[in-house]
Amino acid sequence: MHCVIVKGPLGEPVCFSYNLFGMRKDAPLAFRITGNLKKKLMRIAKREGRSLSQVCEMLLRIGAEEYDRSGPGYLQRNLSEPHDNKLQ
Repeated sequence: MHCVIVKGPLGEPVCFSYNLFGMRKDAPLAFRITGNLKKKLMRIAKREGRSLSQVCEMLLRIGAEEYDRSGPGYLQRNLSEPHDNKLQ
């Protein structure tokens, strides 16, 4: 198991554990992002010596775990406007 230390919602260090080799990956996920975001993610991956997929997975995992800890307030603090579930 590995641990990534990130800053929690109140600035305290939070450990997110992960196992690079023991994770069974059985659910594909695909979505579109802006070119600028992809470039940022690719720079992070290169700097960390990881694949783009590994970086995206870790950032998604960190966000999901922080959401579990903080609840809906986590997204509200990070989104400019609330998401409306109605189809437009």
